[in-house]
Amino acid sequence: MLQTQFERYEKIHDLIVEEFQTIYNQTLRTYAVEHTSMVDAYITLIASSRGLDVELAKVCAVLHDYFKFTRNMPLEHALRGARIARTVLTDSKLFTPEEINLVVHAIEEHSNKDQQSELLDEALKDADVLASWCENPAKPLSPARQIRLDHLKAELHF
Repeated sequence: MLQTQFERYEKIHDLIVEEFQTIYNQTLRTYAVEHTSMVDAYITLIASSRGLDVELAKVCAVLHDYFKFTRNMPLEHALRGARIARTVLTDSKLFTPEEINLVVHAIEEHSNKDQQSELLDEALKDADVLASWCENPAKPLSPARQIRLDHLKAELHF
């Protein structure tokens, strides 16, 4: 049952990981896979603990920085990446228009760490912050990211 439940996620995941392998710069390629995998793992925990659709959350995670990494363009990557995500999900024919809108909105909003938005958006922001912090706990976070991390630590009891 679980395998069938996440079949759509697995197809999108495999597509994105395959695309990451085409990134010319090895350091960026490695970071793309590692960061995306961490966000994917953390959003699984967060979405599950918050009673959200775990499969859609995981789809958000694998697509959230796709544009940033494959185009090596961090500026406005959330908005640009959301447009690409809409195309990927629509072309896959695996998701309803409502599901696509939820995922696209989460990706659009994931860089706005200082703003509160929809539940799926918040899960993606929190997973992204947690991944960044775990990659380098000594690196100072912006005030918005630190507040988000502190709330997440309290929520998850660590």
